[in-house]
Amino acid sequence: MPESNELLSAGAQLIGMPLAGPESFSQQQLDYLKRALGVDETVLWEGTSAMSENPSITLSESAQNFKFIDIYSLSHNSNTQPIVTRVSVGDGITGSNPGTSFTVIGHVSGTGVRINNSWLVLSGTTASFTEQKQFSIIGTTVSTANCANSITKIVGINRISS
Repeated sequence: MPESNELLSAGAQLIGMPLAGPESFSQQQLDYLKRALGVDETVLWEGTSAMSENPSITLSESAQNFKFIDIYSLSHNSNTQPIVTRVSVGDGITGSNPGTSFTVIGHVSGTGVRINNSWLVLSGTTASFTEQKQFSIIGTTVSTANCANSITKIVGINRISS
């Protein structure tokens, strides 16, 4: 048998086994690799929440356990493809004057642009969206209204604690 990690075939049977591969890693090693590569993701909430009707969402665990959160949202009730906004979770989003601006840009009927903006505050397992505003620009007409955004999913990215 060769002294490498090659697989050999003898008839229809494989001989040998790779010396190191994902199947030989422990769960702790796999978790470390996911964190190092930035591919670890945890769905913290999924559903449909119109921000103007339900400005607070209860997460399955604290967003502070992650370096980032991805917010999946629909910018208008006629949109079916969510827009993903990545927010850095840090001291500025929770401290004495907590929050960060959260903006989603989407098209309105192909003739203009809708910009939805709200203030995001993370507190424990609650994500609150306040000061929700919508700006629509169609041709030369600019209008404002309450935000029509719908949040469909919140995902924690790059776990830093549990």
